[in-house]
Amino acid sequence: MTNADWERRVDTSDEWIRQRTGVERRRVAANKLNWRQQLLVGDRSGQLIALDPASGEALWTHQLEGQLRGIGSFGDILFVGTIEGTIYALKAGGTAESSLAPLSPEQAASRTRF
Repeated sequence: MTNADWERRVDTSDEWIRQRTGVERRRVAANKLNWRQQLLVGDRSGQLIALDPASGEALWTHQLEGQLRGIGSFGDILFVGTIEGTIYALKAGGTAESSLAPLSPEQAASRTRF
């Protein structure tokens, strides 16, 4: 959410916000999950973001299609659902975004049997 978005909703200005807070843009998280010592959040643009829980620093991001609705995990697999009804199954091989790999429905199902 940008300062321009705030200007349209309340009596304020980009200059006023920046002078007092230094904030230019904020993220509105659709959902969150603590996973592998990272805080995962998803936003309305389809971006999955891993944050350091102590500092709030972004560690990595992963772009998906659709507005993110929910995030869950089972072992080393992340499940990310969208408002549009798509469910992504991503296998984590490490801690960086580049280590996330999509799984087929068959692969995801074979790894999540109880």
